[in-house]
Amino acid sequence: MFDTVSPSLRPRILVVDDEPMIGRTLRRSLAKDHEVQFVDSGAGAIAILEQDSRFDVVLCDLMMPDTSGMDLFAWVER
Repeated sequence: MFDTVSPSLRPRILVVDDEPMIGRTLRRSLAKDHEVQFVDSGAGAIAILEQDSRFDVVLCDLMMPDTSGMDLFAWVER
């Protein structure tokens, strides 16, 4: 039995938070079984998602200075 999932089969998570320590902590916590990408702004998340929308989950801070989590959610819904 294997403890980790094959890199090609691991779920992809985008972590969006304007506090780098929180983003790094989430990435470290989830990276064993998931492919995790961290970005520190809503605008950065939109730029990433415009290039590659194949994420299984987006974990997002609600209160960020440039683009709020609610605004990012509305953008993803469109």
